[in-house]
Amino acid sequence: MKGHLTISILLMLWSKFLYAAPHINQVMPNPMVGSWLKQSLSIQGKDIKKNSRVRLCWPKRCITLAGTRIKFKNSEEMIVNISTGLRSENWQVAILDPDGTSSNIVDLNVRLKSKKKRKIESEIIKGKKKLQLSSAILSYKRTVSHMLMLDKSIATLTGAEGSLINYPSAIDVQGDNIFFADGIQHLFFRYNYREKIIYQLYETSNQIDAPIGSIYVKNDLSYFVADKRGSRVLYFNKEGDLIREFIDLKNMRSPTSVMFDEKSNTLFVADSVFDRVLLFNANGIATGTISRRGTGDSQLMRVVDISLGPDGLYIVDELNSLIKVFSLTGNFLYGIPRPEVVNPSSLTVDDLGRIYVSDRGDDTIKIFDRNGFIESYGGVGSKNGQFRSIEDLDADQNKLYIADSGNNRIQILDINFKKNRGHVAK
Repeated sequence: MKGHLTISILLMLWSKFLYAAPHINQVMPNPMVGSWLKQSLSIQGKDIKKNSRVRLCWPKRCITLAGTRIKFKNSEEMIVNISTGLRSENWQVAILDPDGTSSNIVDLNVRLKSKKKRKIESEIIKGKKKLQLSSAILSYKRTVSHMLMLDKSIATLTGAEGSLINYPSAIDVQGDNIFFADGIQHLFFRYNYREKIIYQLYETSNQIDAPIGSIYVKNDLSYFVADKRGSRVLYFNKEGDLIREFIDLKNMRSPTSVMFDEKSNTLFVADSVFDRVLLFNANGIATGTISRRGTGDSQLMRVVDISLGPDGLYIVDELNSLIKVFSLTGNFLYGIPRPEVVNPSSLTVDDLGRIYVSDRGDDTIKIFDRNGFIESYGGVGSKNGQFRSIEDLDADQNKLYIADSGNNRIQILDINFKKNRGHVAK
């Protein structure tokens, strides 16, 4: 009888230990210096369990972090990597057990180094003074390509301070606003190049801890992000607050590119595992697919990128030798041979239907229309108009934006719509 009682007491004590709610004693450093870059925050306490999540709250917003962003050390400490932005405000931190049980809440004071008053909204610092964003003016006045001219006023964005722009891996442009992702730190920014102001989208930075597939920006500056490792697409408002997740694990495992048609409110997502394009409505419900894996004219093998253009949805993949064009309802329209492209990395289409494909094989941009190849631009190097590892392209109005990743910069080229060498998409 005594033996059974002893076992019961031991089981009760073990159960109490196992399921005790976590408790936070302190977080360090506290205060934390506000920064663009991700910093390690040590959460110290007791009864911390493996696979726990961290709840962060700041004025008007809370997020929950999990996965690779969190490092469990032992039952008394865990480390979380966070991006606070350059700001001065009070945050709150809590631990969530795997079963959802919450710890106590502790305060985290985020402070700027300088005591001078600054105009800080969700953003923001004047680019040239604080971030030393250079707006290098290219001296060339001649046309260096039949279709592309070096921009006389903007040309390049380069991160002069610390890793501000460090291997830009994705880019999309809406008007004067350039949205881009840092492929090393996995940080997200919106840069208004007319005002010379940069906004760090730090909630987006805190949600994703891996290289992303692509960004698509709507007219209202809300935007979609393809989270390849997370098998999802995230939709954020202009300020970077998460609005919705698009998930369909049966049909989407590695979203590599996203496009949104505002007329039909349809999201197009290219998946590089299943080699097809998924269609979602604005509520996050999958409504159909375009193409499937194969080597036929209407099939795909290793999808690289997609883009919307005058004729519909343009797709480039790695193994098939065609640029393929589909209607927005999924009908195959035509294919364009691309033997000039060895290793495609990105695709974009301008208003006349001309197609720009970046080629890792020789660090060039190959230009096509529906009749075929027109010309090649660029080459390997670090001078203006040269590239090292182009990760993304975007044509917006009369400019072509290039994520020149190996050179840690974004180059901007003028598109000369008057020069077409006789090939104009109809």
